[in-house]
Amino acid sequence: MKYLMVAVVIVLVALGVMLRVVETANGNYVFGFDQGLDFMAARSIAVDHKLTLIGSEAGAGFAGLPGIFHGPGYRYILAALLFVSSGNPYGAIVALGIISIAALWFIYWFVKKIFGFHTAVVSLILAAVSLPLSAQARMIWAPNFSALIALPFLYAVWLSRKKTLTAVFVTSFFAALLYHFELPMAAPAMLMTVLYFGFILKIRDIKAWVVVCAGFLAGLSPMILFESRHGWGVVKGILSYGSRVTTPVTAAPFSWSFELAGDVNALFATIRESFLFPVPWMRTVFPWIFLCSVLWYAYREKKQEIKAYVYGLLLLIAAHFFIFFPYRGPVYSHYLTLLYFVYPILASYVAMRAFSGRLTRWVLCAAGILLFSGVLMRMPKTILTDYRDYGGTAKIRGKTEALDVIYSDAAGKPFGLLVFTPPVIPYAYEYLATWYGSRTYGYVPPFERKPVFYLLIEPDPEKPWSYNGWLETVIKTGAVVKTWNLPSGFIIEKRTEE
Repeated sequence: MKYLMVAVVIVLVALGVMLRVVETANGNYVFGFDQGLDFMAARSIAVDHKLTLIGSEAGAGFAGLPGIFHGPGYRYILAALLFVSSGNPYGAIVALGIISIAALWFIYWFVKKIFGFHTAVVSLILAAVSLPLSAQARMIWAPNFSALIALPFLYAVWLSRKKTLTAVFVTSFFAALLYHFELPMAAPAMLMTVLYFGFILKIRDIKAWVVVCAGFLAGLSPMILFESRHGWGVVKGILSYGSRVTTPVTAAPFSWSFELAGDVNALFATIRESFLFPVPWMRTVFPWIFLCSVLWYAYREKKQEIKAYVYGLLLLIAAHFFIFFPYRGPVYSHYLTLLYFVYPILASYVAMRAFSGRLTRWVLCAAGILLFSGVLMRMPKTILTDYRDYGGTAKIRGKTEALDVIYSDAAGKPFGLLVFTPPVIPYAYEYLATWYGSRTYGYVPPFERKPVFYLLIEPDPEKPWSYNGWLETVIKTGAVVKTWNLPSGFIIEKRTEE
């Protein structure tokens, strides 16, 4: 029986690792608007040496949070990776794979320190087969790099139980530092830190609270420096956010019940995504069972340090709810990225506590068999399917192949390039032309009309005809010399000015 359990652990962790390195293995990864925008900014740092104090605007300007920016840390990480990989975005995918696999080890390491060996093994398995966590290794995106700070933050929360000034500073510093990857991650972490220190650890020392503020200010220092030079727009944005309950910002009036249901559903969705039971009714009831079980075992916990830590993690879940309740827009799953690291820890804690009871042990075993059988049935097929996925216009292979067609047809002669893409702004193509075109063909085309110019058209899957309006209103001129319809879905037109 012991050897069977060891084999199951090895297989499940191996599947989790394999799922994380799919894009690293096939070299074909998503490269769209967000990636292009961030890589252009990172190139500006690495090549043009233009340093910045801000990252992208929250929600890319569409989240209803004007003037609020994520931190620049993510773009500096990309800049370093671009420097190492000579501009090749593949370096970022390799780095994500390494970070994601290292995160599994780190989760095992610090859970073992807190809860013991067996709980650590369970948390390792649950983290390995967590689809949201494995997905973080497969797309270059700011929230997917957050393990670099999220996991040290969760460990710092444990270290702060002794109330030393160093641990208090590190915890608050890491909480604020999360804004470099996603501002909606930092806000709940900072709120949780304040409530955890104030109500669970019951810190009353004024010096400690000064240190907490210093940690927050240090983590947010790029934002503070930027805001001090630009009229404190973030303060205006935060005040606007805080007034959303009473001030209508959309056509629909504010509904407490509607917002409550929406936020609870978003929260429960992250739990369902983390524990993918193959039985529909279990996915419906499991979030309630999970949270109630954590509360129950935390309440009965005899070790005060562990009780405080588990309450702290529950408080982090609640902090997300309180932060997003006034928000009138949709609460996307990447806003809740921090919770995906919390769930395997809490679930492994409950599993080990439940295993001590005879009845709960059998219930736990049945749930575990059901969960892991679903994983074993689904993951191998998913890995093979994703490895072979061509990706159409979304992934980098389709984009570089389209550029190969254009450059090959141009045969070394200068040309212009105009791009139609549903996100409107062609950041991804601008970066690829700058990096791939320069490295492979020694020429970066201007994104404007020339005597010979090419139209690279990425049809909108929802409105495949929409590019016709672009041709009629924006392009207008030029005689069509040749047209290509590529297997990826790209359409290319070669035109000459008459």
